Amino acid sequence: MKKGILLLIALLLPAASVAKNPEHTIFNVFRAVDMGDGYTPPQDFYVSLGKRDGARTGSTLEVYRRIATYNLSTREHNGEMVVPIATLKVIHVDNTSSIARIEKMLPTAQTVSDSYLGLRIGDIVRNR
Repeated sequence: MKKGILLLIALLLPAASVAKNPEHTIFNVFRAVDMGDGYTPPQDFYVSLGKRDGARTGSTLEVYRRIATYNLSTREHNGEMVVPIATLKVIHVDNTSSIARIEKMLPTAQTVSDSYLGLRIGDIVRNR
């Protein structure tokens, strides 16, 4: 009986630590239709980081991109890199998520080459 309880605790501990420190991401992107009247509507990024995670209206969020590395010589997957690509400014926050807008994209000389395409669903978001 004790072994069964210890095994159950050992199996549940990793899940509890993941639940405490989830990776926050961009989960939706919205931009109104440009009507061609000279006004460019802003782009809103919905992120899975809210008040419970320390986000506040006006907070700055750092955005990172996860990139898989592959060695073409050995044909091996070398793991992943997480590189900074932008910062966002929170304009609205609720308990579990926020809406933010681009504050700054890092220059291409300081980040990965595909970041010029903008932010994507799945990019990692961290509270500064």
